[in-house]
Amino acid sequence: MAKRKRRSALGRTLKVLRRSYANAAEIVRVGRLTAPHRTAYDVVHSDRMYSLRRYEGIERDEAVDRVPLLLVPPLMVTSEIYDMSPDVSAVSYLLGQGVDVWLIDFGAPEQIEGGMKRTLDDHVRACDDAIQRVRDACDRDVHLAGYSQGGMFCYQAAAYRRTEGLASIITFGSPVDIRKNTPVPMSDQVAEKLIGGLRTVIERPLNELEGLPGFLTSIGFKMVSPKKELQQVVDFVAKLHDRQALEKRETRRRFLGGEGFVAWPGPALRTFIDEFIVANRMASGGFVIDGRTVTLADLTCPIHFFVGLTDDIAKPAAVRAITGAALNADVREVGLRAGHLGLVVGSKALAQTWPTVSGWMRWVDGGGELPELFREQEAQAPIDDIDDVAFDELDLDVEDFYDFATDAVEEAVKSLGRVSEDVSSAIDTLRWQLPRLSRLRKIRSDTLVSLGRELAQKAEEMPDATFFLWKGRAFSYADADRRVDAIVRGLFEIGVKPGDRVGVLMRSRPTYLSIVAALNRMRATAVLLSPEMKRASLERALSVGQVKHLIADPENVRAARDAFEGPVFALGGPYGAAREIPDGVGDMEDIDPAKVHLPPDYEPNAGRASDEAMILLTAGRAEEPRAARITNRRWAFSALGAAAGASLDPNDTVYCVLPLHHAAGILVSVGGALVGGSRLALGARFAPEHFWNEARRYGATVVFYAGEMCRALVDAPPELNDVKNPVRLFAGSGMRRDVWERLQQRFKVGVMEFYA
Repeated sequence: MAKRKRRSALGRTLKVLRRSYANAAEIVRVGRLTAPHRTAYDVVHSDRMYSLRRYEGIERDEAVDRVPLLLVPPLMVTSEIYDMSPDVSAVSYLLGQGVDVWLIDFGAPEQIEGGMKRTLDDHVRACDDAIQRVRDACDRDVHLAGYSQGGMFCYQAAAYRRTEGLASIITFGSPVDIRKNTPVPMSDQVAEKLIGGLRTVIERPLNELEGLPGFLTSIGFKMVSPKKELQQVVDFVAKLHDRQALEKRETRRRFLGGEGFVAWPGPALRTFIDEFIVANRMASGGFVIDGRTVTLADLTCPIHFFVGLTDDIAKPAAVRAITGAALNADVREVGLRAGHLGLVVGSKALAQTWPTVSGWMRWVDGGGELPELFREQEAQAPIDDIDDVAFDELDLDVEDFYDFATDAVEEAVKSLGRVSEDVSSAIDTLRWQLPRLSRLRKIRSDTLVSLGRELAQKAEEMPDATFFLWKGRAFSYADADRRVDAIVRGLFEIGVKPGDRVGVLMRSRPTYLSIVAALNRMRATAVLLSPEMKRASLERALSVGQVKHLIADPENVRAARDAFEGPVFALGGPYGAAREIPDGVGDMEDIDPAKVHLPPDYEPNAGRASDEAMILLTAGRAEEPRAARITNRRWAFSALGAAAGASLDPNDTVYCVLPLHHAAGILVSVGGALVGGSRLALGARFAPEHFWNEARRYGATVVFYAGEMCRALVDAPPELNDVKNPVRLFAGSGMRRDVWERLQQRFKVGVMEFYA
């Protein structure tokens, strides 16, 4: 009996081994055991960026009343993430629920001509285009859903179009605040410095990289959870004899083995790292898509996000940050005990994720109750994240920029032995502030330094980086520099010569910056005039400033012509609209820069420290204008001091609501942003009722103030979202102690008081 049992067990073992060998041999020979799974679909649109699929789960004449859902995949994963195999296919499940399923397929960039040159903007525009196509085809608003970075695309595209045509947004493991995605909890300040330092280390290889190959993203995905990867290998070997079990898991095995991963194009990767990891603009706002500034505060449709409570790739705190960023939307969370992939693929996803999605869509469209998972979790206490370490801001009162910056550097150097934020601040100071202070010390009367020169250097160093933001549009350093060069040619054409004083009568706008920089570049002097001046004051100011030519924007050109007997010219204006230029006024926009011949002795940016840069006009108590002569040295002192004092760097956005004819506007705000390599967001004028909406739209981190400006902010009625703002610092002079304390307490911002 015992021998028969042993022979029977041996026979079963040999049978298992023979089956295992046969299955293994077929996998080695053919590569797979089954044909690839694919739910049938039609390609309704295709271009160089993407193809748009519509799945065939329903008859088209029955689809009229079906709710459309547009699925968006991440960059590094194929669109088959939603249709991996029959038993875990999200597409099949949704079709069975009567959903009209559409999907964006970016394809494999490495296999498409020009695919590795795709930018992040290309992908967001593709999502925007697909939304419109689905909306037009279905004649109803669309639910937009995305996994991982695909969900980030959903947020970005929805904000880009101000949620027009969208019924709701649904995301799965999509991070918003990358600084909360670090392996160990740390303050935002420390995370910023750590991430920025790593970005500097990889600068050269990143710039030379064509893209991230698919096999690397596959390896990276597996290495995040090596235990699960080992379990999958063990499970595969244990089931090698069971062909039915292998066939069931075939598609998933091959997908995770590498077939499901594609390359990440270099330009898109660099923008993702710089804008959404280093600068963290998804959380702060002010990211730029197709030359337009965008903020998640523009999202107004309902948002449903899934968070993986055991997700090591998109940590819960990073994903939940959408609740603070989408201030004007109804945002609802469902947390699942799942990892990153488990949110959309697997038995738990099929049992919980996708039924909740279909129920959510019905509820949003008014055809059902809120899904059960929402009701269960809303009844429970929220799962708290680990709190970030809180750090207090250091308030300083100083005599001037230089003394303040020097003291800050000395203190930071002393703090190198400390830990946490002190160390990060010291490193930041050594990286950014010491070079600025060194430049200040080295400036002599004959040093080549000027606003025009600084802009040219930035245009050479970082041409594609955003310099200024205006009415939702973004302009790069290269854009600004080209505009300045064109205006220089126009100035020579109308007879302006180096050494001439030229009046500038404009409201805050990009052309204001351009004309001041152009005059500085050719060594002429801009005389900055207030558009609020009455005619008599303006006439006196023109006389005091010894103006030879007067340039105004179209809104102020009539006042300029009435107050000045010399040559008056119009520049700039409402782009895309008719410009009304009165008789007797020249229009510089009619000049073709390409046809202007520059003087043979013209040398751009030849201004030295002792040369005159601009004239600021102020009114005394008797309303008599006084001229303040600003040299290039003084401009550099103010600009470098502001940048050092406020610790400005390329991740900052300076929000300027001060008049540009004011010293705090042109010298501190504009100069500090330019020297710091920061973005400059121009506000038309200070309006407390619009201030915070614009600050969020631009992702403003630093605001320069003057006098009692901030009192209007603290006197405004309180709002629920007061503390949910991106500003880290208000800096300037003239703030009273009571306003200072109320500003810090109410908006949780730092305040730095100094004198310009």
